Amino acid sequence: MIRKTQILQTAIETFTHLGIKRVSIDDICFNLSISKKTFYLHYDEKQTLINDFLEAEFRKIFEEYEKLTLRVTSPLELMIRYNQFLLEHVHSKNPALLYDLKQFYPENYAFYCRKRTKLVDRFEGILKAGIKSGHFRKELDPRSLADLRVAQLECILLPYPVLQQLPEKYHQQLFEHYIYGIAGFR
Repeated sequence: MIRKTQILQTAIETFTHLGIKRVSIDDICFNLSISKKTFYLHYDEKQTLINDFLEAEFRKIFEEYEKLTLRVTSPLELMIRYNQFLLEHVHSKNPALLYDLKQFYPENYAFYCRKRTKLVDRFEGILKAGIKSGHFRKELDPRSLADLRVAQLECILLPYPVLQQLPEKYHQQLFEHYIYGIAGFR
């Protein structure tokens, strides 16, 4: 008997490679060699599966944050390592993911936005700790900068022609500018 986790894992792999809109329930059933009836025993609709997909993706992101906070003591190093992880994580996704959510699945996009806020909270916490420890400039607005960083990461997933034409090193340079721009050296 197929388990819900198997359906979710297949959806994660398929959504990650093809985007959300291009993947139908029939595609997922075909990939698992199951009937739609079996699918519907576990998921009542595609939107529920999409939310589970988003939950799983953000769980990875937040678990990495927790691991890093246990190993890294400097807010500057935490910011660098967490951003490196996020860049790698985002680059492994189909650029259409966020676009699909925004354009075709408004309820799921609202779910994404709630998770996004939690990611902004993580960045804001790092920035506040960095200001307190003297690693970052005191005049920074942690919330605005945290939101800006998440927006910069989202730009990688938005399929605008200009962003797709930019070389990958552009995103690294933008990140370095972000870090050096907030760092306060004594």
